[in-house]
Amino acid sequence: MELVIFFHLAASSFRQQTKIFSMTTLMDRHGKPCAYLYNNKLLLAGSMEVMGVTLGDCVFGRSGEVKGKIFDKGLYSISGETVAMEEEMKTIPNFDPMHALFQGWEILEKIKDHSCPWIIPKNKWLALGIEEFLTMPGVVTIVKVKNNKALHRM
Repeated sequence: MELVIFFHLAASSFRQQTKIFSMTTLMDRHGKPCAYLYNNKLLLAGSMEVMGVTLGDCVFGRSGEVKGKIFDKGLYSISGETVAMEEEMKTIPNFDPMHALFQGWEILEKIKDHSCPWIIPKNKWLALGIEEFLTMPGVVTIVKVKNNKALHRM
């Protein structure tokens, strides 16, 4: 009982302390917000669900696999394609930071390999959206784009 009360008070205090925070917008290839980077967590724009985390400059997807790196104001896939570009926040979306914290921990628990490959950025955008990029299992290699749909192999 005491532990539950302590946790409730800690969560309440955490919510109050996180009213002012640092958040960055990630823009897709069309210049629209696709995700937000908040305290090493990647939250999808719209749903505000955590779909990935960053450890240093390495980006890990929902399943705990390394997906790419974030550097030079951009998020890049392992193969070097641009997934999103960072931009300053214009408006701060409404979301529950405690929920994001728990979702981030769920992803962290799945990370088994912390190694991150060297990535050389290409002057090319990845054909997948950020949600597909972060949730698709395996390393994605774009083979061909047909009728605005990415045909890929893993």
